[in-house]
Amino acid sequence: MREQRGFTLVELMVVIAIAALMLAAGIPAFSTWKHRNDVENQMNQLYSDLQFARSTAYVNKELAGISWSGANFSQYQILTNGSASTYVTSTGSSVVQTVGPTNSPMSASPNPLSLTFNGRGFVSGANTLPINIYISSASGSLTNCVSVSLTRISLGTWQGSSCAPKWK
Repeated sequence: MREQRGFTLVELMVVIAIAALMLAAGIPAFSTWKHRNDVENQMNQLYSDLQFARSTAYVNKELAGISWSGANFSQYQILTNGSASTYVTSTGSSVVQTVGPTNSPMSASPNPLSLTFNGRGFVSGANTLPINIYISSASGSLTNCVSVSLTRISLGTWQGSSCAPKWK
């Protein structure tokens, strides 16, 4: 008779147990990585949208900006308005794009309802600059805030009271 080859039930159970242990150790690391990646993508999207609004205002020589409509800055619209004098708002402006709702709630310091750029590409109508928009629950993320000053928009890391720029 010929010897049969194969796995025993004990060997199969050991392999399954090892795979379960590896999976149990990998799931928390994966969820942490996914959260950090989502936060970085959200901040990169906001940075890109702010740059787009700024360049639209500059090229078209009209007001353009972003207006937040969701709770915790979870949703915003990119708007243009050639007839307004200081601000773009969701009423009376043309909606270019709607973004959101986002996964992670954002905060801002100070708390603007909208951010407007004038025809020269400068922030218009803001009393306090810089405006920092951040996600405070993003520990370990390389970029978790966007800082907007009169002439510059920059990505960075939230330091509790300010946004430290990613590039200097």
